[in-house]
Amino acid sequence: MATVLVVDDRAAHREIARAALDSGGYRVLEAAEGRQALSLAKSSHPDVVLTDVLMPGVDGYQLVHELREDPDTAAIPVLFYSANYREDEARPLAAACGVSRILSKEASPQELLSAIAHALDDQSAAVAPDGAGFEGQHADTVNAKLVEKVQALDESEARFLVMAEAAPAGVVIADAHGLASYVNPRLSEITQTAAAELLGRGWQHCLGDDQRQALQAGSDCLPPSLLGQRRCERLPLRGGQVRWLAILIRPVRNSELAVTGYVAMIDDVTAVEEANERRRRAERDRQDEQRRQVAARLDSLTRMAGGVAHDFNNLLSIVMSFGQFVREAVEDTAG
Repeated sequence: MATVLVVDDRAAHREIARAALDSGGYRVLEAAEGRQALSLAKSSHPDVVLTDVLMPGVDGYQLVHELREDPDTAAIPVLFYSANYREDEARPLAAACGVSRILSKEASPQELLSAIAHALDDQSAAVAPDGAGFEGQHADTVNAKLVEKVQALDESEARFLVMAEAAPAGVVIADAHGLASYVNPRLSEITQTAAAELLGRGWQHCLGDDQRQALQAGSDCLPPSLLGQRRCERLPLRGGQVRWLAILIRPVRNSELAVTGYVAMIDDVTAVEEANERRRRAERDRQDEQRRQVAARLDSLTRMAGGVAHDFNNLLSIVMSFGQFVREAVEDTAG
């Protein structure tokens, strides 16, 4: 049974690769970063290494470079498995390092299995990269990708800020302990509180006690109200006013699925809640009126029944008196 070493700093991506390789009958080893992968490669001698390219610390290029410099691991076929690098970006330096193939993480399980099988069948000698040339090309390649990622991040942040600033609901960005680093202007309007006062724990006065306690505890066992379940909370304001808030909180997780922060949407639903209360009050008034009408009808029926009983009693008294009169008349005649 061939052994494949899967190297990726994201547990979810390692799990996807493992599922595909398990279905192909391969033995799978996993490493979450480059140094761990080098140690496993030297101790376990996998038949193929399947590695991500962009990783913290030792990236995919550096991993291949160090594998090729060690005679014990130099001949191990290596495949790049990337969601960040396009093949045309990664190919020049990958080819210089003797990487068998570059796969996208969007590739199907069958494509992955086919690439692994091809790498196992390919008996060509691995390329040992030139040290000086590798360092310069590696730095250029990584720097170009980092610049691209920073630009993409800047654009994404700018789009987020435009959306958040224009959002009709309050928006909060908080860390794993619920400390807000950003609140949008709408939340200040809703709560009638300055943005500076809402940062940190300030925004949590919008929440229920259980939500505040769960955020401050920083537990991984989150209540439903911190897992995207919408709930309504009553918020007293200065001057005796009251706001009803619809609150939706979602956790932000890292590649290991640990909670690293929260995004909260807080909407002012006071008008809706007041309209619902008016409808409930009107419904209660209607039901009370119906009960009063039923009680009045019952009272009328009671009085009518009493009058009928009284009249019937009078008629019965007449009948009984006439019967007594007839009996006395018969007795007198018989005597």
